[in-house]
Amino acid sequence: MAFGAYDEQGPGYNEKTMRQQLAAHAEDFKVVAQEVLKTVEANDNIFIVQDKNSLDCVLVFEGTSSPLELQTSLKQFGTGYCGFTDVHAGYRDKLSMLMKYTMPKLRPKLAKCELVSVTGNSQGGALADIFSACANSRRVTDLDYRQQMWVKRTPESMPEVH
Repeated sequence: MAFGAYDEQGPGYNEKTMRQQLAAHAEDFKVVAQEVLKTVEANDNIFIVQDKNSLDCVLVFEGTSSPLELQTSLKQFGTGYCGFTDVHAGYRDKLSMLMKYTMPKLRPKLAKCELVSVTGNSQGGALADIFSACANSRRVTDLDYRQQMWVKRTPESMPEVH
């Protein structure tokens, strides 16, 4: 799934790639959300895919997809995020921006998942790790936590996005 999130910066490429990866390796899953944050560095994709049977979901972060995004990886000093110290500053900044602009659209769909797992490759893997640490911290008063949290509702099958 993590590989399916990669974007060649062309229209429809990333969605097609995700569908191809699901068809080949996880045919019980469907794409129920895709958000793209367009920045000067790249088009950052986040997907939610849902298992058609269990209603479990996977939040998928795209990895490094352009040379300009290497600046994110090179911003290597430690900083705080979600109550943690010594978090990679570049990945913290990227995740914080993604949460600010995409989470309001993703939150209603995550609420309909039975369980949520998180994955990504390369930069996306780092984002997935930081996101997961924060989500599992249950630091409900922390602003970073509040920016990425959602409230679980009754799980339901969501329509596939096209």
